Amino acid sequence: MTLKQYLYQIAKDLIESNNLEDITIQFKKVRRGSARKWNRKITIPIWSIQKSRAFAIYYIIHEISHFIVNDKLGGAVSHGKLFKQVETNILEKYYIKPVYKKAYPKYLTDLNGNKLCGNYGKEIISV
Repeated sequence: MTLKQYLYQIAKDLIESNNLEDITIQFKKVRRGSARKWNRKITIPIWSIQKSRAFAIYYIIHEISHFIVNDKLGGAVSHGKLFKQVETNILEKYYIKPVYKKAYPKYLTDLNGNKLCGNYGKEIISV
């Protein structure tokens, strides 16, 4: 299974387990990803899946977390406390823990605190 196929599987599992309406996921050559609730579309930048496996997993979970918070929990789509709780809980199932710097992680660690990657997926170790 390629990394891209694995990310689609993660997305499918999260959509089904949270009873979300269908979401279209596209990988594109863009600067930033997005989760657009009005057209139920997630855009993942191609560069994000070329950085590190941990960062790619973080990225897809980050974008789907927007829909979980908005659709299922009735929260704002922002990166507030509820959003970070949802995102962190899902990431832990994949043995990833974000260390936040405001809205986004400064770096990602495994559950033992070992750094996996830094800002924007700069590889620190292989996972």
